[in-house]
Amino acid sequence: TIRNVGDVRVGVSWKLEPPFSIQPATESLAPGQAATFEVSFLPQEAGSFQGHAACVMDNGSSSVCRVTGIAKFPYLSMEQTTVDFGNVLVGKVVERVIRFANHSTVEANFSMLHDNEAAADGVYKVTPARGRLGPEEYSEMRVTYTPKHTGTFSCENFTLSTAGGNRVSLNLRGTALGPTVTFSARAFNFGNVAAGNTATRVLYMQNHSDVQVAYDFQIDPQDCFSVSKPQGTIGPCTTGHVTITFKSGLVANYWRRLVCLVRDADPIGVDLLATSYTDKARPPPLEHRHIVSYMSRVESGAPPVDAEVQNVGSVPPSPVPSHHSRNPLSAGSSEAGRDGDRPGGATSAGALQALPGPDAWRLLFGGQDPGKAVTVDTDILEFGSCSRLSAAEYQAVVVTNNTSVKVTAFFNVP
Repeated sequence: TIRNVGDVRVGVSWKLEPPFSIQPATESLAPGQAATFEVSFLPQEAGSFQGHAACVMDNGSSSVCRVTGIAKFPYLSMEQTTVDFGNVLVGKVVERVIRFANHSTVEANFSMLHDNEAAADGVYKVTPARGRLGPEEYSEMRVTYTPKHTGTFSCENFTLSTAGGNRVSLNLRGTALGPTVTFSARAFNFGNVAAGNTATRVLYMQNHSDVQVAYDFQIDPQDCFSVSKPQGTIGPCTTGHVTITFKSGLVANYWRRLVCLVRDADPIGVDLLATSYTDKARPPPLEHRHIVSYMSRVESGAPPVDAEVQNVGSVPPSPVPSHHSRNPLSAGSSEAGRDGDRPGGATSAGALQALPGPDAWRLLFGGQDPGKAVTVDTDILEFGSCSRLSAAEYQAVVVTNNTSVKVTAFFNVP
């Protein structure tokens, strides 16, 4: 602080070399007026510094003030440099708290940055990203892990640093797990159902995880097999249910391997079988063991139809999938799936953990028939813009029988 004790106004100016500075650098003081000047010390490296601040007045007189300072590097540390979150369900948020400290006698301005921001998938978050720690002070940072994609292992590095000080690396790792959902049955046999009548079965879906799960049955509302609530959610650690209905006016054996999509988990398949009949036509009943036998044969590389079968009358007609006629089966001697063979029977999830043949993602993208016994050349017919006053142009669909026997097939139009 400088005070003007004279009788006239006087001007004051300061001269000081870095790393010291003084503000304000100039001032004009009236008689009896005082002014306070602030000296700052901003070193760029560690060491001992000494300077002289020269105060020059406009009358030519001057005064010198000695200024000294010692610069030290800050030093930061963390109580742990690796955080392993382990297995975490997708949809959950896990948080860990890490203590870090400034061990030096000077304050430290710190920052927490990702080592490779471009490669980060956004599952980890560290707060605070920036801040200040006083001398010999500690604080806490919060690390959160929010997995996004089932089955992914995420390993990322962050660096805690301070200007002129040290750098501390923090490694974060974790694995994303999907929810676990099981069905009360993996196969339903509706048995013999009179053409035009309906038959229903109840499917229970249990969510074993502590997160809500969304499901979606991939089925046409106008299909012979229908689901009462094709889309919905199941609460954490609870059980939901849907009603599956079969109705058809065409006499035939029907088989549909229904796909249920489960959010953040593998799809689940359910076999649906039924035999539609009238008083004039009653096909031999289709049983789940026929499905198992067919799948076992084609999965082993054998042709869809056993060429040595001579007694065709003893073989139940090919089941007609409710969407396309693709999957003729021949009878077999396997005893698997007997529970699903009984009229109205169901194969429990415990008895049949996985369906024979295509299941999960393979079923979703590859279809239910690995043997491709009967195929069509297209899954979609696009008629474009059509006039409501006239019929659209015809489009051809090629149906191919890839077996060595005659197959009866027909389109089941909803």
